[in-house]
Amino acid sequence: MSNLSAAMTSLLMVPVKLDALVLKQDQMVVSARADFSALPYTNGTRDVNADTANLSENILSEPFENQTLNLKAGIHLHWSLPDALTRGAHSADGTDFPAVPNRWLVIRSGVPPAETWVVESDYLVPDGAPNPQGSISTPYTPDPAHARWQPFRYQGRKMFLSDWPPHDANPEYLPKLTAAGYGETTFAALYANCRSVFGFHDENPVAAGLRYDVIGWYSDPAADPLAALVAGLARQDVHDAIQEKFNWDVELSAGQEVPRGMLCYARLTFQPGASTANPALADASTRITIAHTGTEALSAYLA
Repeated sequence: MSNLSAAMTSLLMVPVKLDALVLKQDQMVVSARADFSALPYTNGTRDVNADTANLSENILSEPFENQTLNLKAGIHLHWSLPDALTRGAHSADGTDFPAVPNRWLVIRSGVPPAETWVVESDYLVPDGAPNPQGSISTPYTPDPAHARWQPFRYQGRKMFLSDWPPHDANPEYLPKLTAAGYGETTFAALYANCRSVFGFHDENPVAAGLRYDVIGWYSDPAADPLAALVAGLARQDVHDAIQEKFNWDVELSAGQEVPRGMLCYARLTFQPGASTANPALADASTRITIAHTGTEALSAYLA
């Protein structure tokens, strides 16, 4: 249950969790669940990844051998999504996940230099273009008739607010962005999977008082599931409808407008003298048991 308040601007501010990973130097970490850029294909003139078979085992990361992602030094931010936007609805046609915010404003303040960026989570890098910012790869249907050869595209980009919106001739975006991404249930939960979609890298070092504010919204208001839910509802029915659909408790004071959309919001501040070490790594009570099946692992642990 989330206790939320509706703003007078008729937008609902939905709190989300923001985590930070501080790296003093480059570090190898667990890679994304799949790397679609390793798939073989032809670009019209030559074969690419010709020595790789078109099999899933060649793009999926191997357990215990998957620390192949090199994260650059600096601060890596990863924001969660509201629980209500990570649950799919089941029907005879399959499972449908709601659209999630595809634009994120990242504001750095507290210590100089202050800066603001925009993350376009659903942006698709042009076919054949190099990966400019370490964007993730996502499967994509080739279209040789229009000179689109790759069976994947790089997804997500960041830019300074002063450069946004960019003046691309024909920018391409995903038709719908969800928490499941290309169909991987851990897509939004694992930073390696979504680092250019629901994540951000700042090369600047950490400092006491450094603060990040992250604000997410829908570039197309019609994709906002809250807007679709409250459209046409009487004021007295809004509270119950939002609580039933999203499990959010929204109280409207007298004269306050009914929210017609949502903004996701998070803030993280580095406190003076605080440690940036992961406390979980220093937990002496942590134990790991390895086995062929979950039942065997549990039995070995209990024994």
